[in-house]
Amino acid sequence: MEKKSKDGTQLSTTTHTMKRMKGDERYEGAKFKLEGSFRKRDDGWQKYKHTFVDEIHGHTYYTINDRNGAPNKYSAPMGGHFHEMEVDWNTPNKTGDGPTVKCGPPLEFVRVKTRGGGSQKKVVQVRWNTEIDGEYIYDNHTHDVTYKYNEIVSPTEQRRQADEDRAKIAHLTKGAVPRMTTTPTGSTGTGAQIEDVSA
Repeated sequence: MEKKSKDGTQLSTTTHTMKRMKGDERYEGAKFKLEGSFRKRDDGWQKYKHTFVDEIHGHTYYTINDRNGAPNKYSAPMGGHFHEMEVDWNTPNKTGDGPTVKCGPPLEFVRVKTRGGGSQKKVVQVRWNTEIDGEYIYDNHTHDVTYKYNEIVSPTEQRRQADEDRAKIAHLTKGAVPRMTTTPTGSTGTGAQIEDVSA
């Protein structure tokens, strides 16, 4: 049965709704490089006697989680710490090729005791205990941040690529015999070897 308007023209009986199909998700994210900076590393082995060594290191930072598109607020960890990042897309950086990014001090996860006898994970600034209770030595280093590029991330495409890679590896290692000897052939060593007992 056809529907008609008051003036006699035919009306469409089909309704069109926008649907987001599972597996179609695409997210736009940006990659930043946290340039080399010196961090404090404690090489001391006695309590309260810290032997600090300056160690250069760097990090990367992606604005989104590539699995679900959720925003990332921390850089990738390196040397046992990470940094809280803040991106201002409305203000260009000094070189004019990307947004302004602020890098906070180094942070780490610690476990703190709760009232019920359990523990809870908490983010704190990297610090070391001193002999005085409640006083700490803090690491306050930050990084200069360089904008690298924006990219479209598709979790579905990444899963497909990972499945292909696993299949290639499985094909290449199919029928491979695990090596049982720990010494190279022809060498004189006391490694574990397989003997031929068929003779």
